Amino acid sequence: MKKKLLTDYKVPYIADIESLVQTQSKTTLANWAIDYAEINILKIWQNIILMI
Repeated sequence: MKKKLLTDYKVPYIADIESLVQTQSKTTLANWAIDYAEINILKIWQNIILMI
């Protein structure tokens, strides 16, 4: 069974992001992930907690 992808990884904007990510250190990538989570995902959880 072949997996279906939701996007085409050959599009230019993904290639740009991939080349940027490949030049970054593990620390930088981890900090990006933490910043993204704090800005986006944490708000979702805070809203869920407020609903309870």
